[in-house]
Amino acid sequence: MRRKSSAQNLLSSFKPVGQNTGTVSSATGIQFSQIVNATPTTREWDVQSLSLQSDTGTSIASGSTNGVPAASQASNVEILRELVKKRIITLTYLRNVHEGRSHWFHTIMITRGELDRVFNNTAMKARTYRFAILGMSLAHSFDVKEPQDLLRSLLNALNEYETSKDDGDRPKMRALFRHDVSDSSERYVLSEVYNKISKILGPSPFPATGQHMMGPLGLLSPHPGVSYLFTGADAAPTNDGDGSLWGIAHANPSTSQVYGGGLGSPPPQINATLSDAVRQVDARLKVYDRLQSTYKAGKLLPLEYRRKQLYQLARAVQENITAVEEALFADIGRPRPEAGQEGASVIASCLDAAAHLEEWAAPEKPKVAEWMSSWDASIYSVPKGVALIISPWNFPFALCLIPLVGAIAAGCPTVLKPSEHAANCAVQITRLIAEYLNPDAYVVVNGAIPEMNTLLSLKWDHIFFTGGGNIGKIVATAAAQKLTPVTLELGGKCPVIVADDCDVELAAKRILWGKSMNSGQLCVTADHVYVVRSVAPAFRDALLKVYAKFWPKPPLDPEMTWGKIINPAHHARVKGLLDRTLGTIVVGGDIEGDKKIAPTIVSNVKPGDSLMEEEIFGPVLPILEVDNVDEAIDQISNQPSPLAIYAFTSNEEIKHKLLQRTRSGAVVYNDVITQLTVKELPFGGVGESGYGRYYGKSSFDTFSHRRNFLNVQPAAEPAFAIRYRPYTEESYQRTNAVLQMKIPQV
Repeated sequence: MRRKSSAQNLLSSFKPVGQNTGTVSSATGIQFSQIVNATPTTREWDVQSLSLQSDTGTSIASGSTNGVPAASQASNVEILRELVKKRIITLTYLRNVHEGRSHWFHTIMITRGELDRVFNNTAMKARTYRFAILGMSLAHSFDVKEPQDLLRSLLNALNEYETSKDDGDRPKMRALFRHDVSDSSERYVLSEVYNKISKILGPSPFPATGQHMMGPLGLLSPHPGVSYLFTGADAAPTNDGDGSLWGIAHANPSTSQVYGGGLGSPPPQINATLSDAVRQVDARLKVYDRLQSTYKAGKLLPLEYRRKQLYQLARAVQENITAVEEALFADIGRPRPEAGQEGASVIASCLDAAAHLEEWAAPEKPKVAEWMSSWDASIYSVPKGVALIISPWNFPFALCLIPLVGAIAAGCPTVLKPSEHAANCAVQITRLIAEYLNPDAYVVVNGAIPEMNTLLSLKWDHIFFTGGGNIGKIVATAAAQKLTPVTLELGGKCPVIVADDCDVELAAKRILWGKSMNSGQLCVTADHVYVVRSVAPAFRDALLKVYAKFWPKPPLDPEMTWGKIINPAHHARVKGLLDRTLGTIVVGGDIEGDKKIAPTIVSNVKPGDSLMEEEIFGPVLPILEVDNVDEAIDQISNQPSPLAIYAFTSNEEIKHKLLQRTRSGAVVYNDVITQLTVKELPFGGVGESGYGRYYGKSSFDTFSHRRNFLNVQPAAEPAFAIRYRPYTEESYQRTNAVLQMKIPQV
């Protein structure tokens, strides 16, 4: 199979944002992004970019005309220019790294000798020439002003690059493919590429003449030939490479100084922000090596050591529960009782794992044939290795630390990446992990897109991700490049069925309780309700009655301690769904600022309504009426598989139908969300709601590798005589006796 080339990858990145293109929106307020706007955030050979947006966050227009991506507005072409500009920077940057390699080292991944061995070979040099050639072709397109002409120019360059069969068909500059390239030709191409890119980049982040690149911050990826920061005593300027083409930054940990510039001439001005950023990148990436060393040294193998770390994690939450509750209130407006429950769930998970470590880690003895009984067949649960846990903002402590419980119990060193959207909680998680756990085994990395790119570029032994499906696809794609196993805990629209035989008042109370938890920002909350038409009026009345009891004053009254939507963007999304609904707002609908929406019940909702387009993940409960339960089951079975399906009924036939005709992570009768409290039940999704399981022993199993053990004794040799050559008819009959067995007729 032909591997996708750099040109094809660049062409694939022209896809519009927001249509399963694997994009993550650029975050604001991130230090690295503020330093150099032109910094590429991905490697050019990635099939899917983690950031295909301009610095303003505007997306490329969708659609196409005769194979050319459409640009319906003049601004869209500038976004495309920005996108291709970043790819050109990457292409040229990679090429120069190979030629001037002494400028770009990163001590955490490679030594000078190793770098020389990687770069000093014909194949690597040929590849970097091709990078420069493709960059030159694309750079010429920036002289084209009209949007459609620019797009055609870019596509023509890419198509020509891909379809050319030999050097004779290529432009003159592509003579670099041949091995007998003269130095002057090479310098000409590099000079032309540099001039084009200098024109695009504008003012340099370094004040010295000709310095337009930010090496250490250009690509945050510890991969040979991509981004290296040479540290320590070897940070002195060197004599190989062309310093006139690149801005060079070095960090010297012993002096805590960063300097940069051409050979022998660091720029006269280097700001403190840049110095801090470079050192932070260096320190953050060194974490990976530290955890790898811990794993390889076997420091986490003793069960007693794991138990102590579990107790330490429980103690961290218990002794700091006030700080935990305050952080949850600051980020999400979580009432104290609900915040306390989140902390309690972490402590309970720690204590449960500590109490069952020996049981979970004990070798399994499978039942084998009697003649194999002396072989001591066993299955050992061993640590998978260094793990990465990426957690969301809606339950920032529980969904970060409960997976960590499984990693600790299994003996896996772990990096935690909490959500930047719950900043106060991330600060507390960082502090607690640093103060209470072994820093050589458990580390927190904070940040947004640049840090996420860095983490996903590394080789992990397991990645545990909780969040939305779009980001989950990006995580899974990155993991697949390195064959890393992944657990994806995603979401979905969890439906509720209210049958005509249920207690509608009980159903209303339990459903509304679940929907109000965390202001509806819970992956297993009741997303929408199917109610059988004959009991719909009674159910609606029951909801209003319960609503009045839950909120005797308007829910947005400060005394009601109603939580908030995590940020203005999510608030606007939920508000937009509510604004476009054709249903009838029965109660609620009040909005306060850009963070609060009152709990809202909407009746007369139809399957095609805006509230049914996506997971609501907010305090809005749509009610759909159906003639019978079969109609509800049919609608559910035609939708993406959710994490849970809830049904309020005592009818065994209905329960059987739900199990047989639907698919979900869980089925719960006569309540919502309560499955999370049963630690013996593995929690996870199926299909679009994710894959993999955790909670209790399932968490331990997730981070463990089941390793087979067999000890075949020399005494078994007589039984093996039949397997050796020369083969005979007798050996065939004896070793293939199963071929003669009678298979039962059904």
